[in-house]
Amino acid sequence: MTQLLRSSACLMVCLGLFSCGGSADNENEPTPVFPNVGDEQTPPTKGDATAMRKWLDAGHYNKWQCESEAHPPRGPSSHHMNRSCSNNLISSFSRTKEDERPAGSAAVKEFWDQGKVYGHAVYVKTAAKSDGGDSWYWYVEIDGMGVLANGLGSQDATAKKACAACHAAAGSDTAHTTSKRSGDFVYTQVET
Repeated sequence: MTQLLRSSACLMVCLGLFSCGGSADNENEPTPVFPNVGDEQTPPTKGDATAMRKWLDAGHYNKWQCESEAHPPRGPSSHHMNRSCSNNLISSFSRTKEDERPAGSAAVKEFWDQGKVYGHAVYVKTAAKSDGGDSWYWYVEIDGMGVLANGLGSQDATAKKACAACHAAAGSDTAHTTSKRSGDFVYTQVET
């Protein structure tokens, strides 16, 4: 079963079907600098897969707002069993789904099979404007398959063709809105 799921994920990435789900200014939040090396609220966005793996292994995102357990995919998602975690900027976002989220907004999606995490998808908004997904950093890795996306939507072909292309529909209609205030490339907003 595990191999089937991993093979399906690879096929979806190759076919471009794999989805990873006005600017809100906040004077209390420092403006993130991108690319960055990462901290507890922001994954590293330098395109260094080793740094991302180290950050994920440190488990910083588990201190964010996380779904209580893995669940089957929702709506248009092709992520199989998964669990999402949202950083403070996504969790506390209270504007409408048409508004742009602030730079530094980030989420991590765990991919689950047989009670174990076998991969991750990470996305981080790196600028005030989403620019069609080009200014979002996308990272996808699957155990046994390696890193499938790692870079900005403007730089990484898989990130542009698969992640950004699918996430662009977030919040566009009922089928593409899995939580209230979704949108701006975020399907699931795990709220505070």
